[in-house]
Amino acid sequence: MLILFATQNEITARDVMRLLGLPPRQASELLEAWVAKGWLAPAGARYRLAADFKRNYNQIMEQNR
Repeated sequence: MLILFATQNEITARDVMRLLGLPPRQASELLEAWVAKGWLAPAGARYRLAADFKRNYNQIMEQNR
């Protein structure tokens, strides 16, 4: 999932479908599961990294540079 955010701030179900080769329903279910876990936040028809997850992700990336 994180590779999708390397070049964009928000993703769509279509992005997940393309990357993982999933049909639409499974991609949507996966996105909703990620929202439920607090990894993503809905942004209309798109999704962005949830604030807490993004903070942790940014800290990890900084430590690995």
